[in-house]
Amino acid sequence: MSLSSSEFTQTFLDECHEHLSELEAVLLELENEPDNIDLLNQVFRSLHTIKGSGAMFGFDEVSAFAHDLETVFDKARQGDLVVSNELLSTALVGRDIIAIMLDPERDLTDQEKEQKRSVVERIGRLCDKTSSQSNAPHNGVSESYAEGSATYAPVVYQIQFIPKQDILRLGMDPAILFDELRDIGAACIFAHHDEIPLLSEEYEPEVCYFWWEIVLATQCDESVVRDVFLFVEDDASLRIERVELDSEAEETPHKRLGEILVEKGHVSPQNLTEALQPSKVVGDSLLEFGGCDSQHVQAALAEQPQDKETHAATKAKCGKASIRVAEDRLDKLVDLVGELVILQSRLTQVSKKRGRRDVLIGSISEELVRLSDDLRFYTLQMRMMPIGSVFGRFRRLVRDLSQELNKDVELITVGEDTELDKNVVDKLIDPMLHLLRNCMDHGIESAEARAQVKKPATGRIEIRAEHAGGEVLISVTDDGAGIDTQKVREKAITQGLISADNEYDDDYLYHLIMRPGFSTAKSVSNVSGRGVGMDVVQKSIDSLQGTLSITSSLGKGTTFTIKLPLTMAIMDGLQVLCAGEHYIIPLQMVEECVDLLVVPDAAAGDRQLLLHRDTYIPYLCLRSVVGLEGECRSPAKMVIVSSDGKRVGVVVDEVLGQFQTVVKNLGVVFRNVRSVSGASISGDGRVQLIIDVPRLIEVAMRKTTNATFARERDANAYVE
Repeated sequence: MSLSSSEFTQTFLDECHEHLSELEAVLLELENEPDNIDLLNQVFRSLHTIKGSGAMFGFDEVSAFAHDLETVFDKARQGDLVVSNELLSTALVGRDIIAIMLDPERDLTDQEKEQKRSVVERIGRLCDKTSSQSNAPHNGVSESYAEGSATYAPVVYQIQFIPKQDILRLGMDPAILFDELRDIGAACIFAHHDEIPLLSEEYEPEVCYFWWEIVLATQCDESVVRDVFLFVEDDASLRIERVELDSEAEETPHKRLGEILVEKGHVSPQNLTEALQPSKVVGDSLLEFGGCDSQHVQAALAEQPQDKETHAATKAKCGKASIRVAEDRLDKLVDLVGELVILQSRLTQVSKKRGRRDVLIGSISEELVRLSDDLRFYTLQMRMMPIGSVFGRFRRLVRDLSQELNKDVELITVGEDTELDKNVVDKLIDPMLHLLRNCMDHGIESAEARAQVKKPATGRIEIRAEHAGGEVLISVTDDGAGIDTQKVREKAITQGLISADNEYDDDYLYHLIMRPGFSTAKSVSNVSGRGVGMDVVQKSIDSLQGTLSITSSLGKGTTFTIKLPLTMAIMDGLQVLCAGEHYIIPLQMVEECVDLLVVPDAAAGDRQLLLHRDTYIPYLCLRSVVGLEGECRSPAKMVIVSSDGKRVGVVVDEVLGQFQTVVKNLGVVFRNVRSVSGASISGDGRVQLIIDVPRLIEVAMRKTTNATFARERDANAYVE
């Protein structure tokens, strides 16, 4: 199915934003490796693609502005301009301006227009610094692509481009594509018009009856050539083949005309044999014989010289193909897989009830479990993306804040390939940005302060991502001053958050900085001081069903560790029964289940403790948490759950077993419901609430405050 013009434009915008993200990341890498020619080529390629595709889709201002940036980086590639901090800063601001210009719902403000003019002026000054200024006419091909380049050898590509007939109606102009090809090399283009009907027949001016064969000689790799057709590839038949050098074939300097025509399918081997007459040229003989069209002969003749230079056999590109899928379609697919999981669960329950009476249903149920598990796995894999895809904007933030705060800070990232659900990654960006701003402003000291304590002048922030079972751990560590708990305590007492008469452990004081409006900054700045950033971090992580832990050492640094589920769509849970209602506890937070011969008294006041394996742990009756009446069944079960090193027992009537559940949001009506993070639908159609374990532990800790617990430093337990 063909894309509409608006869909083409949206695809263009999506692709451009990807190129801009890549451009930002590469520019930041180039700052550390200014002599890396590969990085320079990547910058040029991104700008060149934005320029060409922008002109194709009517974004003329974007195209012209990208052309200015492309020009200055082309001079850098040629060695006429040094990659300096001024050049990179100009390019980063220019990248931001392009991102704004691509927004169809807004125009540049006066301040942004001034920034754009400033970028153009700086580009002009940078170009004036080059020693290769010349009045010679430019032929549209970069000098770095010129024949005889010492860096790259020329490569020949055979391109067959057959667009769908409605491509002109969608606003696509093939001539722009051919101009782009000429920009990156020498192109011989042949149009085939066999399918044009007579004017007396049903000829439609808006229908494209042409298709093209192109022979391109360039120093670019195939990805650059394929990028030219990036936005029309789905609405055309495109074949790009590379002609490679074959040094061993010395006897035949190039392909013969007949071989090329047979290879392309324009003439049969039998017709070629009959046309091979000693007294005539093969091309003329084929035309007289009627076995081939003149256009095909001309295209093959044009290919011969290029083939003679490269002396190669054609080889199709090998590699993994990928397609772009709209996010809403992927979300719909995940929803459908979730419904299938529910149906599979229902069938499993029916199968167990019937027992051995129907072996066939049991067999079908087991097979459906296997298939639904595989389908669930691969569907969720489609939504997985490496977290490193957003690390680029973190580098940009650290760079900009370093200049604003006059601090030299190095950002180190580890585990960029760690994959996480796309929805989780998108929602993780804001809290991560706030954490980095906090580390830059509150954590890393000034160069003078670091010198006084004999620290390196350059501060260090490390972002580390890694898998831990069914979860992902993301830590942000700085080597700054650490959290001064005494200052936090004094500020909290001033704001009335804690009592001056009570003692609190460091972990409790650390988490006070996550409270709304809490800040130890002496003054409000553009970076911090209003006490909203860390509050956003806590709320965002809670909404992702994750946990945040903080460790700090005064004078040495602080580490924030975020623990998140791999996906929020489908999860494994432990199904429990309480007062006739079913509940789900996330399985990755369950440590063990134990039998309780004597049910604890839920009304024992604040001292709700239970001795388990020589350790006292707080406990809660699920009935009281969710507001159900009645007493726990005796004997009962206790599910011991843990999060962030804290353990709590949850008393329930019965443990039903493991349950694969589809997570459903409760909606805004239930956003203030405590200790419940979502809901699910069981196989028989009933709604089951999903217990929010971190919130549950918070409730348990609050209930046991008056029992005066001291946290054991060498064990994940609380003792009396």
